[in-house]
Amino acid sequence: MSGYSFGSNYSKEIKPLTILQKYLIRKYTFDWFFSLFFSKISDRLLLFEIIYQISQDWTTKLSVMKGMWTIVLLLFSNVFMTLAWYGHLKFHEWKSFSKFGLFAVIAISWGMAFFEYCLQVPANRIGYKENGGPFTLVQLKVIQEVLTLGVFTIFTLIAFKNESLKWNHLLAGLLLIAAVYLVFKK
Repeated sequence: MSGYSFGSNYSKEIKPLTILQKYLIRKYTFDWFFSLFFSKISDRLLLFEIIYQISQDWTTKLSVMKGMWTIVLLLFSNVFMTLAWYGHLKFHEWKSFSKFGLFAVIAISWGMAFFEYCLQVPANRIGYKENGGPFTLVQLKVIQEVLTLGVFTIFTLIAFKNESLKWNHLLAGLLLIAAVYLVFKK
């Protein structure tokens, strides 16, 4: 059992599963009770180390998946948010929407914002560290702001042809990238 040990330095010694370890997993899976009570103590310790290693691998993969889902959900929620906040500014160009009053426009924007919240709330719940996600509250907020400005920039360039990007807008974008770097720096 060289190379394996329980204790605080265990995380430094996680190794890929060997053929023997995979065999032992199969053996102990099919005959769990017999193995647990009648096998050698060293085999039992090895089994528990293997199970611990597998759980750590899955925890890492699950955390990465939660992070990706958080960002994807936040991205799509920002599309709805941008449409709700700024899409109504184009209503005057559409014949059927040009006659709507302020109350109707607010109701339509709220309807679009509903879908934003349907994506944004689960994204924050999945991604928040206290709920098992990979991000702190501050990291979630910075990710949200960067995605918001990215979606808004694309929306502006597509929907509002009279708007243009200037050097100070690009500099602000670079500073946002620096903000992301600083928030995630340990």
